[in-house]
Amino acid sequence: MTVCSLVAILLLTLARSAARSPRFAIAVVLAFGVTFTYPLLDAHMRRRSPGDLAALHRMQVFLTRSLITPMMVVVLAAGLYPALDRWELGDGWISATLVILIVLFALVGGVFTPLEKRLALLARRAMRGRALRAAPNTSSRPRSSPCSAAWPAC
Repeated sequence: MTVCSLVAILLLTLARSAARSPRFAIAVVLAFGVTFTYPLLDAHMRRRSPGDLAALHRMQVFLTRSLITPMMVVVLAAGLYPALDRWELGDGWISATLVILIVLFALVGGVFTPLEKRLALLARRAMRGRALRAAPNTSSRPRSSPCSAAWPAC
């Protein structure tokens, strides 16, 4: 089951609470809606600035820390309060929703955030490597040597 499937199930099972609480619906959209923009941001960065993918991954880490995780906490709190007010914690849809949310917390904290940090580091290293390869030749032989193409044995 993919993360998008888990998010879709979470959104569908929490629709009952969202109908009565617009703040809850806003928290759900802010927490999970931004992740659906990642493919668009990735495509844009690869077209506009293919050498600076480190910025994309740093932005993903920033969004995860400052928007996704706090909004997931709001979703948990805003969803539990009205759900427990009207229903029991043992009801199937509430238990399933809590399990999905806990799995998403574990995926964000244990998989996605470390992976995004690692991708940012790798992209930064790749940029440094390209910059070193693009640096001017500092060998002792001058670049205007006639031995370059005509006399490869020089």
